Amino acid sequence: MTEAPQLSQPTVPAHHALRNTLGAALLRWASTTDQKVIGRLYMVTAFCFFLLAGLPALAIRAEPALPGLQFMNEQTYNQLFTIHGTIMCRGMTCPPGCRTAAQVAAVRSGYPGPRRSGGVQRGAQGGDGL
Repeated sequence: MTEAPQLSQPTVPAHHALRNTLGAALLRWASTTDQKVIGRLYMVTAFCFFLLAGLPALAIRAEPALPGLQFMNEQTYNQLFTIHGTIMCRGMTCPPGCRTAAQVAAVRSGYPGPRRSGGVQRGAQGGDGL
């Protein structure tokens, strides 16, 4: 009797293997023109700044828990208060506003988004006339 032929494993081209690395993903995110991905990046940035601003907030809330000075002097308390406020105002509240502005600008300009391979092409080449 003859043995069943052995099936070979499919080979993965090098450019597909590169696509799955962390560096390639970061490069794709940093160089994207898709407004949806840019919007997500703004939201992730805002959330990271929210977490970063939470660290001085914890120290600020812990200091007046009991009367007197516990673990920082007045100058350090004032500095942490200022750092917390600056991070919350600039780092946490500005990215959502920029995201909204980028989204509105893209929609108002008629930008249909990045072209996907294998999909319907829009614009001057045909498609649905957008």
